[in-house]
Amino acid sequence: MATGSRGAADSEGDGDRPRGAGTGTGQPWAWLGLILVIVAALVTGHLSPRPETSEGPGVESAPTQAEHGTQAVAPQVAHRVRGVVLRELPGPDEGSPRSVAADTEAGIRELVEALPPVELRPAGSCRVRAWQGGRPVATEVGCDGEGAFELALEPGLVGEVSVEISVVGHLRGLLTVALPEAASPAAIELPTVALGAGQRIAGQVLDARGEPLADVRVQALPRPNLGESEPWRTRSDAEGRFEFTTLPVGPVNLRAIKDGYALSVVEALAPEDAVLMILDALIDLEGEVIASAELLARARVRLEGSSVWPAVERELDAAGRFRFEQLPDGIYGVEVRTSAAGPGEQEYASVPLENVTPDLRVSLALVPAFRVPVRVVDPGGQPVPHARVTLGYGQLGMLQKIAEADAEGRARVGPVVPGPYYLRADAEGFLPPPAVAVEVGGEGFVGDEQVIVLARPARIEGVVVDADDRPIADAQVRLDSDAAFSVGEGETRAQLFAAALGAGDGSLGVTSGAVPDIPLFGEGDEQHSFGLLRSDGAGRFAIDLLPGTHRLWATHGEYAASPVRSFKLSSGEIRGGVRLQLREGVRLSGVVRSLSGEPLAGVQIDLGDGLLLVSDARGVFDAGLRRGDQELVLRKLGMVPRRVAVSLDDRPVDLTIELERATASFEGRVIDGNGRPIPDVEVVLRPGDGLSPSELSWTDAKGRYQFTQLPAGSVELGFLHPDYVVAEAPGRA
Repeated sequence: MATGSRGAADSEGDGDRPRGAGTGTGQPWAWLGLILVIVAALVTGHLSPRPETSEGPGVESAPTQAEHGTQAVAPQVAHRVRGVVLRELPGPDEGSPRSVAADTEAGIRELVEALPPVELRPAGSCRVRAWQGGRPVATEVGCDGEGAFELALEPGLVGEVSVEISVVGHLRGLLTVALPEAASPAAIELPTVALGAGQRIAGQVLDARGEPLADVRVQALPRPNLGESEPWRTRSDAEGRFEFTTLPVGPVNLRAIKDGYALSVVEALAPEDAVLMILDALIDLEGEVIASAELLARARVRLEGSSVWPAVERELDAAGRFRFEQLPDGIYGVEVRTSAAGPGEQEYASVPLENVTPDLRVSLALVPAFRVPVRVVDPGGQPVPHARVTLGYGQLGMLQKIAEADAEGRARVGPVVPGPYYLRADAEGFLPPPAVAVEVGGEGFVGDEQVIVLARPARIEGVVVDADDRPIADAQVRLDSDAAFSVGEGETRAQLFAAALGAGDGSLGVTSGAVPDIPLFGEGDEQHSFGLLRSDGAGRFAIDLLPGTHRLWATHGEYAASPVRSFKLSSGEIRGGVRLQLREGVRLSGVVRSLSGEPLAGVQIDLGDGLLLVSDARGVFDAGLRRGDQELVLRKLGMVPRRVAVSLDDRPVDLTIELERATASFEGRVIDGNGRPIPDVEVVLRPGDGLSPSELSWTDAKGRYQFTQLPAGSVELGFLHPDYVVAEAPGRA
């Protein structure tokens, strides 16, 4: 349940226990409120995810103000909140869940009647905490025997507060409470919440040597982020183990944080109980620069590499020494350079040292350095202002030199020491040409300025409309192509260039100070992702592409997808007036069970158009509005994959799909020409059904290998070993 509201003030005083809607008494409206809360919980997965409780092996302590900043408060304003927590348990009658449209009052009633029977019981043991901007703002409390709690907030809080409710083994709830400016003697009464069954994710945190790490802060957020304002939280125990039991089913991002170690982020799929998170220790990289005192005073050392991008700069001390603190173990590049003493004066730099590890002590020497003159033009020979120019040792080397072209398309890139380099350029509205090889000699770059000609991309412009030709805003425009590209690639290059151009303040970013949020952890409202963008308020879209064949279609949650349109574009071609028409559709949903009737959670449902679904704890999935012929491919580890075809007309379809357990196995032995076993042979097994993924194993010391939980049928085997010729063989599981 993602949001909550403030109840009416309790006129009977502070000492009363919070009123609950699930006590069997009270006004009919109270019952209606409880029903709506339960419905919301069930429809959204029994309550939307919220910060994890510290119910696992480790106990998560509340973040400090130093970690999250201090919230501005008004003096002497205190609030109390109270509520009732119920647990949702299976009812005596195991009904068959089905999907029902709930866009009307009648639909809501029908949805409630269609839900599997449940019993609501007081939570008993629970944990209740409050957060504001990632900071704890109340002392944790528990529930009494009736599931009731009362939480005292910090004095002086204003704005919104998130109240986190956790019961082991049940989905977490988080209610957002808007605090009034003035406190009241009566507590703010929260809606009664009913918590459904939660999923478990457990694992272990290790250092790079494989030793367990205790007291690591582990946080979790579902993917996609369902509007969660706070992550789940716990801490690892003495053996490095951690556990969450209140997560929703599906993908979850996990983040491990510990002082003195680099941040670690992994993705898991709830339920899962063997997640491994590795934290690398942070190390100081030290070194010195050999040069005259006058040059040392103007020199700055640059560092780039693992976990450090863009390059950061530091000044030297009087003796020419430098230190970069708290670097994750990895590979880095280091160089030093000086600014010119005056216009036209000689610049100096060192030979960049790459493949440097933090445990090494670096020594650099300054030598004369030079710049490469560049002019960037379009295919017609006209200058391209503000073009982005990059000069480096390799195509993807570290410590690249960058510059922005002026109004005449000119730039001087450097300084660099003598040697061979690659020169690249790109600009908004153009495609970058192949890199140009240039040579910088002992006297600098010899010859006229280097001219780089940019290419114009192909472009598709269009609009997304509905069946009545009305524009549709925020539609997802999906793209598939035979040319290597990424939607929004030009914009991404521009952002990266701007970040690199503005770097150099000496900050190590993710490795200095408190660890900040990173984009991979929570999903923002991004305009672009790989192969996907969104239409604007007028339904319009535009995509810059490489020449080639492209396939385009649009989707939207309230419509069926548009037909797929194909385009073959040449360099610089602009194809305008493209219309992607979304269509009316019907809902396609279903439930996945085993042959014995057991609901199957975590089944992956592939719709074949880029949409992947995962069945919930009841085995239920919802593919949204669709039309025409559909083909679903269902996969789950330990089950035989299945392809299901369905033809949609004008009525919703709710499927019941059964999957058979995969019980077949295949084993064998690998020997050489003399009959001796060969250990450490990589064995690849490819099932012949065309649906199951390939599996990988290695032979043991006796040359044996084994695969289990396979679908019955033919298989193809591949054998790879560096000392032998690759071999293949058929088989049957």
